[in-house]
Amino acid sequence: MARQQRLDWCIVGEPSSTALVDDIVKNGWRGSLGAPLTVRGVEGHVAYPHLAKNPIHLAAPALSEQANEHWDSGNAFSLRRAFRCRT
Repeated sequence: MARQQRLDWCIVGEPSSTALVDDIVKNGWRGSLGAPLTVRGVEGHVAYPHLAKNPIHLAAPALSEQANEHWDSGNAFSLRRAFRCRT
């Protein structure tokens, strides 16, 4: 550490901000669930879509179904849980 300080413990918060760094505190107690997803397609040319299988188009219905799933209603302290994709 640059200041030669030794920490006994540390709390690491959600590294998100609304407008300025450190302008909001968020609790991340809900956890997360992750899984790898591989969608295979067949490359092609946009002018000949009938000769290709676009993996984005193949995955879209399943992703949409998960995004529209009602996981819970949230509570006084938290918004409802929701499906989010990250790449």
